[in-house]
Amino acid sequence: MGLETATFINDLNAANPTASDPKSQGDDQIRMLKSVLKASWTQISGAVNATHTQLNFMVGVTSSVQAQIDLKQNTADAVTYAYVDNLAISSTLPGQAGNAGKVISTDGTTAGWADPASFNDALAPDVATSATPDIWSGVGSTKLLTGSVAVTGFTAAPRAGAKRKLIAATGFYMIQGATLTIKGGSITLAAGDEVDVLALTTTTFRATVTRANGTAVAAQVIHYDNGTSGTLDYRNGQSQRWAPASGAKTLTVTNWPPAGVYASLRVKGINLAAGGIPTITGATYINYDGSYKTTAALANVTFQTTGTDFLLLFTDDGGATVFVKVMR
Repeated sequence: MGLETATFINDLNAANPTASDPKSQGDDQIRMLKSVLKASWTQISGAVNATHTQLNFMVGVTSSVQAQIDLKQNTADAVTYAYVDNLAISSTLPGQAGNAGKVISTDGTTAGWADPASFNDALAPDVATSATPDIWSGVGSTKLLTGSVAVTGFTAAPRAGAKRKLIAATGFYMIQGATLTIKGGSITLAAGDEVDVLALTTTTFRATVTRANGTAVAAQVIHYDNGTSGTLDYRNGQSQRWAPASGAKTLTVTNWPPAGVYASLRVKGINLAAGGIPTITGATYINYDGSYKTTAALANVTFQTTGTDFLLLFTDDGGATVFVKVMR
């Protein structure tokens, strides 16, 4: 029979060559097979490693695989480079020019750029004292507390572990309670005193006070010797010694807690009547029968010229009225 001709694999006749075909046509058959393979696999330029199983996964494919995958994608939810670059970023964040090295910051509504150092080094806006001042607002970890309203806690912190350093711009009282633990207990602050606040949880806080002169409240002595000075600072301790010089003398207590907060002070007086009877600012004396008197004499109190008198002073109106009980 004549020599078989074929262009593609499906043109080949599996029955050829026949046993009767001349041997001289063998080279023609081999060249024909090479031609068919090259014509059928025009893009094969290297080894094909796919198995027959893997190739069979293509059964039923009638168009470009990528085109069919694209049809399966939900374009409404697709996040592409073009979307992020041209839509999301451009529409919600400010321009990047001139903001190298900065970080994204937001107030919950508007995004912007901020210097990373500002979160630690900036002085945050001042806040007025109140029962629970908002010490967490604004950029910066340090802020001034202004005003004189007693503080009993703080607004909720952004997270447990948050910290703030507060500097008293004026004097105010800070009261320990269920949500606020103060090292050393409730305390009257003066201008320049510092308070380090740690949020144990978002609603419970721990405060450590350092006086303006660097003295830690927890390290103060329990009994304070005021010497000859007639001005006793309540913050120096609730037990103080006063040994005035001979002559006319007046005892004045400063920095009592604010009105509405009970406070007491024990004074160990030395030779109080030497050179004259002492006067106590705002004093109302307690008589032996519990009645109130305007002077020591009316309360049958006699101070010693030589010796020790113990005075118990207490108030709940910020020192406007100081009740005095004398003991010896």
